[in-house]
Amino acid sequence: MEDFKYDGCPICLMNLENMEYRRLPCHYTHIFCTVCLNKLLKDRLKCDGFACPLCKFQMSFPDRGIDSFKKMDVKKSIKGNLILNVEAELDRLKKQEKYDMSRLDRFFDNVLLIVRNERKLLKGEYTEIVEKRRSQLGNILNDLSSLPNNDEKKLKETIEHLDEISQQNVTIDLDTSRCEGWRILYSEYEKPDSSYQKKVDHLQHFFGAKNFFYALTQKGIIEFNKDSHNTSYIDINFNCFELSTDKEMFGLSKLPRNDYSVFKFHGISKVFMKLLTKKTWKISNPYHTLCYILGFDLILFDTITNEIIFKKDFFSSNIYSYREKKDGMFYLLRSDLDLSFCKIVDMLKISCFRGEKVAVTIIDKKISLRNDIIKEMVNGKLFLRNKDYVFLLNSENQTAKAYPHKNIFKDGSIWHYVQTESQISFSILKNFESFSEISVKCYNL
Repeated sequence: MEDFKYDGCPICLMNLENMEYRRLPCHYTHIFCTVCLNKLLKDRLKCDGFACPLCKFQMSFPDRGIDSFKKMDVKKSIKGNLILNVEAELDRLKKQEKYDMSRLDRFFDNVLLIVRNERKLLKGEYTEIVEKRRSQLGNILNDLSSLPNNDEKKLKETIEHLDEISQQNVTIDLDTSRCEGWRILYSEYEKPDSSYQKKVDHLQHFFGAKNFFYALTQKGIIEFNKDSHNTSYIDINFNCFELSTDKEMFGLSKLPRNDYSVFKFHGISKVFMKLLTKKTWKISNPYHTLCYILGFDLILFDTITNEIIFKKDFFSSNIYSYREKKDGMFYLLRSDLDLSFCKIVDMLKISCFRGEKVAVTIIDKKISLRNDIIKEMVNGKLFLRNKDYVFLLNSENQTAKAYPHKNIFKDGSIWHYVQTESQISFSILKNFESFSEISVKCYNL
């Protein structure tokens, strides 16, 4: 493709610097000023389309008018204009995405508002029915209190009245057409965007994001993807691991004499390397520190300096789950509802864990996974879990809500999760005893 010298608009024959020009899709040299293009489209508005004035190529009317045609700078080369076109399209796409996402949020906010109002109406109607029944039964009680025992006629009338009332069942019929649409909407809304199920022997941990997942087993790291079989490619045993990001894992292996080796694993590139570590008595930066728990022992690892601190018998009981935050806080879940927290810098100064309690409230009711769990995680709530509950922790006021597993997923309990900017993925164990059958459910944010 050779550049050409632009002699002016083929229609008005003008070539002014302050004019704006657009290119038609039929040929890269068919460039017209916007004044002529607007007139051309206006004249052919009642027709099915219009033809290029130069080559007579037939085109349908563009959705966005002449804005659909690429803007051209007649002083620049064809290549220079293509670069400008691509950059302009990227900018338009970004603005369109922001606009559409805002529309989508407003749409579903309105839908949820309508659903809440419908629920309020149904509750009001049901309360009215219950109050009417309660009033009828109260009137019968009042009549009975003043009724003589030998007044058979009145007693018979009261029995018939009570039987008649009792036969009328007081309940909300959620199977009516009035509720069916909301039930369909709710079930579709709660479905994962993608999911799959695999069998893994001796599962220990699970990590990954979007199109790549890995399971850590006693035999090593196993690739765990939707479109591939379980393929082991790293034959090494870890005692435990922590994620630095959704793509990087730091595995810890225990060696003799309370020594440890740390391995760094990058999920996308599948690069695996052993790190040179050094023992220390203090951590340079608690905000880059990963915490490992082996039995009752605590191991702290600085991902920047590769420094390790070992604290033997730091905990007095078994640990279910724990999380460290980037602000240097550490959260520990010991028993069913025993959740506590401590600063990592304070843990360095003490010989055994002494944390402050987190106030836990049990929410034992049917919930919306997207609204009650995922939305709260996106808003910064910390996620911990044990055998019976999932905990969402508010680190600002040190309170937590505990949701029973049975109210979240019917087919098992959440084992691990992976959160990125665009997706949250849950690994779900069918049976906490066997640790063999696992499913992955991914929700786009």
